[in-house]
Amino acid sequence: MTVVWPEVKLYLSEASTELIEVDDDLRTANAKIDGCSVTVSVEAYDYGKSDMMVRATRFGMNRGDMAKLITDRITNRLEK
Repeated sequence: MTVVWPEVKLYLSEASTELIEVDDDLRTANAKIDGCSVTVSVEAYDYGKSDMMVRATRFGMNRGDMAKLITDRITNRLEK
């Protein structure tokens, strides 16, 4: 968890076309990426383990393909 949340914020700030909105208490961040509104939340559930949820919408419609792409990119950065 100590690595996931900072990496999520770093990735979103690099990929977003606008400033990202971050709530460090809830570990939630909102960004605009490729015309989509993206929300990423990170929850720690055990020592050294966390869940990351990514949601992407465009024109009010869920974009699972974009959410998966962002999830994959963040996961790849974490695995380096």
